[in-house]
Amino acid sequence: MVLFCVLQVAAIPGNYLSMKGTVHTHSFHDQEDSLSVKEIVELQGDDGLPVWFGRSMRKVVCLTGECRIARLWLFWDGTGDYLGFQLYNDEELTKTDHDAFSPDDYRKLDRILRDSLSFIKHISQEDLVFNESLDGRSGATQPAYKEQLVEGAAYTCYSLWHTVYGNTRTKIYDIIQSRCDSTYLNKLLNSNNFLYRKWAVRYLIEHPQQQKWFDLTVFRFLSNEYEELALLALDYLNPEMLKQPDVQQEFYRLFRNSDVMRRFQIMRRLSQLDHVDENIVLYLLNQFDKQEISASSLIYVYKCINQEHLKNNHITKKLNKFLKHKNNFVRTITQQVYDKSHIQ
Repeated sequence: MVLFCVLQVAAIPGNYLSMKGTVHTHSFHDQEDSLSVKEIVELQGDDGLPVWFGRSMRKVVCLTGECRIARLWLFWDGTGDYLGFQLYNDEELTKTDHDAFSPDDYRKLDRILRDSLSFIKHISQEDLVFNESLDGRSGATQPAYKEQLVEGAAYTCYSLWHTVYGNTRTKIYDIIQSRCDSTYLNKLLNSNNFLYRKWAVRYLIEHPQQQKWFDLTVFRFLSNEYEELALLALDYLNPEMLKQPDVQQEFYRLFRNSDVMRRFQIMRRLSQLDHVDENIVLYLLNQFDKQEISASSLIYVYKCINQEHLKNNHITKKLNKFLKHKNNFVRTITQQVYDKSHIQ
């Protein structure tokens, strides 16, 4: 399916409209944008996951309405984050003086649109300029913003940024979330795309009623090379998960194979849970006894221990042994476990 003939600009990331896949369209009436095409286009890969979402935009990029209308495609990735833009065949973006954007201007615009935390979010369109004239025409760009925008195209930057992070993106989120049954989430979690996996874990954290099918899959992300995904998996940890025998077995394997920093992160997260399974607690005590974890890390293990754990003879046997440890610090913090529980 051929969508449009597009201008190749080296500074613009990717030629999205010529990518292969299955095209789907979603009707979308945006009450705040009567000029743009009233549909969102989706390109799906062979796995049924979205490669991108795109929308053909027509934007007025000045206050007076007398400027040339900007025509381009905006694209979001399969998780709804900004992906890039692409121009129509012979319609370059232009500035206030009608000069065409240079390659550097396109690169700068792309950087601006990628910044979801841009200052643009917090200002009005009128704030961009001095209101110097009496006829309502715009003046020069405010000096405080000038360096952060494409010179001569402040309104274009402003309008497109708010379009990228506005109603179209909200609609794309709705489309994605409407699909989030166990089959779709399983595809995301087992995708080779890091962004899909990250999005799915975040979704499951926010929707715990759907977690039960994916505990072991997400737990394995604790050893993922991507730190951000591993930290999300830590946030996913919960007491019910740790009761599962297969998760516990994975925990032992993962912990043994993790480096010191990752082990520390795991123990710190465990210490924040309301309850940690006694088998995990005993395993960690044994790890200290084997000098596999440090005395400073033992503090976090002890934070996991409650009165129920102290009814386990194997756990109390370890604690009694540590009360006689050669390290005074270990003896002290072990005694504090008993003091805190009021058990002598």
